[in-house]
Amino acid sequence: MIDSVGPLTLADLWDQLARDCGDDPFLTFEGQEGVVHRVSYGQFDAETNRAANMLAAHGVRHGDNVALHLPNGPEFLGAQFALAKLGAVAVPIAAELQRRECEHIVERCQAQVVVVAAEWAQCYADMPGVRLLVIVGEHAGDPVPGVERIVSLADRRSHPPVLATSPDVASDDVAMILFTSGSTAAPKGVMITHANCIYAGWYGNWQAGMTRQDRMLTPMPMAHSNFQLAALMPVLTAGCELVIEARYSARRFWGQVRRHRATLVQAVAMMVRTLLLQPPADDADNVVRHVMYYLPLDAQAKDEFEARFGVRLLNSYGSTESICWVVTDFPFGPRRWPSPGRVGLGYQAKVVDDDGADLPPGATGELLVRGVPGRTLMKGYYRDPEATARALDSDGWLHTGDRCFFDADGYLFFVGRHQDLIKRSGENISALEVEAVLLEHPDVAQAAVIGVPEPIRGEAVRAFLVAHEGHALDVEQVLAFARTRLAQFKVPTDVVLADSLPQTSTGKTAKHLLDRAPMR
Repeated sequence: MIDSVGPLTLADLWDQLARDCGDDPFLTFEGQEGVVHRVSYGQFDAETNRAANMLAAHGVRHGDNVALHLPNGPEFLGAQFALAKLGAVAVPIAAELQRRECEHIVERCQAQVVVVAAEWAQCYADMPGVRLLVIVGEHAGDPVPGVERIVSLADRRSHPPVLATSPDVASDDVAMILFTSGSTAAPKGVMITHANCIYAGWYGNWQAGMTRQDRMLTPMPMAHSNFQLAALMPVLTAGCELVIEARYSARRFWGQVRRHRATLVQAVAMMVRTLLLQPPADDADNVVRHVMYYLPLDAQAKDEFEARFGVRLLNSYGSTESICWVVTDFPFGPRRWPSPGRVGLGYQAKVVDDDGADLPPGATGELLVRGVPGRTLMKGYYRDPEATARALDSDGWLHTGDRCFFDADGYLFFVGRHQDLIKRSGENISALEVEAVLLEHPDVAQAAVIGVPEPIRGEAVRAFLVAHEGHALDVEQVLAFARTRLAQFKVPTDVVLADSLPQTSTGKTAKHLLDRAPMR
């Protein structure tokens, strides 16, 4: 099959960038202390070649899965593209994850090598299968129990800046495995190919009308698809500048946008709401052309934000599995808030009923998106053919699980997501994963978790708990237990103790009736 990407790989893309944009600015990184680090395309390409040569010297080969457990920063990107040049697979791990969550990802991907920040290295002590830790930061020589070899990423400087090997990498090869909570108890690994990455870049260039003069500023976590596929890749395919922040700060963010003269900015609902709480400071004095935005947000907050900051939100809808924001406002022309827009270039979409029959405009059902697996949609879930078959049917339709409708003019309107998926501060949280952890507590007999509206972060995590007969539940103790097993953003913020939970006729928890459960 010949398509727009063809045989192009990420290594090919970097060869082009080093040749055509070598002296142009690629990356500006502002750390938490305000220290700014800048690097050109040519400089960054040389550093990734050094890192690739170092990793190859330690046995990393084509097809190997390598976990990246790093905070936002140049080292993350350097390791990621070093792996791509070797034909190895980057498996990003979100910074906030606890050992239990990291171990699931490492075991699932059989990752024997982990590139990790020094302060998190002990998380991998005695973890089965891990043979090599590549440490970023100080104390790289400190021992970690149960790990055969430990090296420092800084050792790359002793390796040449020209790639020493040229693996036979294909555009259909997997470049990344991004773990997403979705609606299942255990996160699933979404396989993203070299072609997926490059297509996402070109799609983002169309979506935002990007050129080499743009500067994309984002505080998004590097382990997430909204950074990887909606910010990083469009920057690379446009050959423009990426400005990244170590961590989002509402107090500092808009000053950073203005100081770095960003023309494109990424935002989620929590950012919009917290920015509106800051004191005004000539906020409309900026050169931002689009704020790349991902639903939901109420109309009042949207109007207030656009008026105060002198910007226009470019709304969109998508998922890690869909690769791009497949429904989007177009870069020019009319928009219809709160609709996230119309079907974007290269995709088809439809709304179906419970039997899979197409529904007419105005009728609500499940949204299906059609593309090409491994090119415009994910290749599948890693080592999970059953979940892949449920998500991607034989005709190339991706089943989103989200309830939506189209109006007569083709604008999509989002009604609700799968009941077991909670959206908090831009993070997807599986209610089933949180429930599974709570049920491990010896005093908990039943647990049900739902998302409830929260004005700043979008949704809060509410847990309904029933104690074993004869046991008393200590809420703070249960939450402390959960914090040792879950990232902080997944831990319930609200706990309700109940005598029993409502059941459906098939014995499942009737979550829509939880507010009527008899309370203790």
